[in-house]
Amino acid sequence: MIHLCAVDGVGVIDYEDHAHGVMTMVESSGGGQITEVVLHPEVTVADASMEEEARPLHGKLPAVCFFARSVNFPITHAPIIRAQEN
Repeated sequence: MIHLCAVDGVGVIDYEDHAHGVMTMVESSGGGQITEVVLHPEVTVADASMEEEARPLHGKLPAVCFFARSVNFPITHAPIIRAQEN
């Protein structure tokens, strides 16, 4: 996300993520696997005008995210984007 913002001229002041994963147990084998991850990034941008520029960038993440491209389960995003308080 930070890279996409930098390329598009959106100044990111702060970034924090609260990921949530779901692991499903397979009863027959006793093993399990991760079946879903939801990222909850909280992005603070430099200016209120950048909030709307940053939102559509989350739609581009599945194509460029190293994690999303490396696993066989969905990774989705539920972003919070806000402007820095002055």
